[in-house]
Amino acid sequence: MALNTKKVAAIIFDLDNTLIPTKEADDEAYELVREVIEEACPGYDTAAMTSKFRVDLGWNEGCDPDGRLTVDEWRTQLWESTLNAQGITQYNGLPARMYATWKRERLKRMVFTPEIKRMLVDLRKEYKLQMMTNGPLEPQREKSQVCESNAYFDSIVLCGLYPEQKPYPSVYRRALGELQLDARQCVMVGDRLNTDIQGGLNARLLSTVWINPAGAAIPEGGPVPHHVVKSVLELPKILDIINGTPPASA
Repeated sequence: MALNTKKVAAIIFDLDNTLIPTKEADDEAYELVREVIEEACPGYDTAAMTSKFRVDLGWNEGCDPDGRLTVDEWRTQLWESTLNAQGITQYNGLPARMYATWKRERLKRMVFTPEIKRMLVDLRKEYKLQMMTNGPLEPQREKSQVCESNAYFDSIVLCGLYPEQKPYPSVYRRALGELQLDARQCVMVGDRLNTDIQGGLNARLLSTVWINPAGAAIPEGGPVPHHVVKSVLELPKILDIINGTPPASA
């Protein structure tokens, strides 16, 4: 029997915009929210409303900074403040409908494509797979459930459970403990330089793979990934490179 000479024992995947199309799902959900607003309040600048909500949602990781409200309550209030900014104060349940539409429509689009499912199934034959995702606990748990991640991963790390999220080494120590592996046996795959790639570097993982579909440049002074690909589906060939596997003959 041939000895296993692979350097990689496990792959740690980010979720949003790495395995699921979060940005595209958001874009489509916002368009449907605009239809809800236009029906209830014709004549208002719906594009400005959805743009404002999108910006405001980026603060405080999309949840109540004081910790008094659930994520759903806080985000519903955020839609209410978006209406207020346009001078709309008679709601008739509109903020709740806006939030329900946005949440439902984005979640239903946050699923693994057949190609990604096949890749994960194939990779799991050779490696341990772990999903590690930042963000408020409940929304990330919902995404994980919608894409049925339990069927594809050996371990799932919802960083919202812990005091520190990516890129802090502490959450990687927890993740490596679940995998029962050393950092030098693991590869980090993600779309964000400041969390996924910086986190992998901070944790001294074997390698980092940046998902960069737009071909963006690395900011001056920013974390430098070991490998860059346009799609997560290119990962198998990168693993061959990391493992030192000779290319297949033509």
